Amino acid sequence: MKPRVDHPWNLSQDAADRWRSDLAGQRDPRPARRAWSGTRRVAVVSVKDRTAGVVVCDWPSGRCRRRIRAKATRAAVYLPTAPTFLAAQTVEPALSALSDPPDILLVDEDTIRPGGFGLADHLGVRWGVPSVGVSSACAGEWDEPPPGLDGAHVFVKDGGVPAALAVRARAHRPPLFIAPGHRMDLLGALEVVLSLPLAPRAPWPRALALARSVAAKNKSRPGFLRRRKVL
Repeated sequence: MKPRVDHPWNLSQDAADRWRSDLAGQRDPRPARRAWSGTRRVAVVSVKDRTAGVVVCDWPSGRCRRRIRAKATRAAVYLPTAPTFLAAQTVEPALSALSDPPDILLVDEDTIRPGGFGLADHLGVRWGVPSVGVSSACAGEWDEPPPGLDGAHVFVKDGGVPAALAVRARAHRPPLFIAPGHRMDLLGALEVVLSLPLAPRAPWPRALALARSVAAKNKSRPGFLRRRKVL
């Protein structure tokens, strides 16, 4: 697939800040659908140490259709005030390798994003796909933890403003943290994430665990793209 919003990668810090502000202005909080029951494919993205893992799975069965691993080139630079650019550049070859856009991007990231703009927002705007941020850790705050029941959830706040959900995806297990990205709201994000099968003995979706494992296998050369189709 091809990006909907193009921008350069070789940027100075000031230029990256301007692009970040522009992309944040294009983020649309209105959900792309009233209901997500028509969703067919979800692409799960995880970036670790300049290596990206992308897993495409059926929704809601969670059946894995494809795994792709890609690594950032040596030219890719971390920009402190615009950290999503390095991660987005790392995952770019993997998403470009998809023949068709997924219905949703599920992005592994801290759901309390610096400046309110994270990787799920960046990828959602760039590729024109509804996106959700999901994580097993969060830097936000909440008044009370969610009750120990399946699906129980509470708001997570950033500076006193609700920004994400802490969700008990599995009873009496640590919560999962969910935040809407582009063309997504909190209830839609909750529906999408909780409908995917969970990993064994873990509170996060199995597809997310697989994407993390693909990204963690840091054996690729710079610029290398590895594809694997799973039947």
